[in-house]
Amino acid sequence: MTQEEILDRISELREVIPHATTRAEAEELQDEILELEDQLEVPYEEAQAKIEELKSLIKIELDMCDASSTPWLCDLKEANYSKAEKLIIEKIANEGHSVNTAIIEVERTYNLDYPND
Repeated sequence: MTQEEILDRISELREVIPHATTRAEAEELQDEILELEDQLEVPYEEAQAKIEELKSLIKIELDMCDASSTPWLCDLKEANYSKAEKLIIEKIANEGHSVNTAIIEVERTYNLDYPND
């Protein structure tokens, strides 16, 4: 599992725990969370804070989206913001890009008319 997948699973489990029907079920879910947290490179809360900070930076950049330089991504942002955000986060997480470079790389990847140098 990637770090992002671990964080997503922990978030899912934390939402399910209040709906557990038995104490044993809740404890089992909590145990799974603890096991997943051991696999994280940074503590869960710290990772979540970093993700929220990253999402804020992405929002700033996407709010200034320039259709002349990144038309595909600007259109996607209007149609499905969360998908645009996810694609950018994936580029950052998987390839180590900055937000600006990730935006350009997403455009290069999905816009077949985008010039590739």
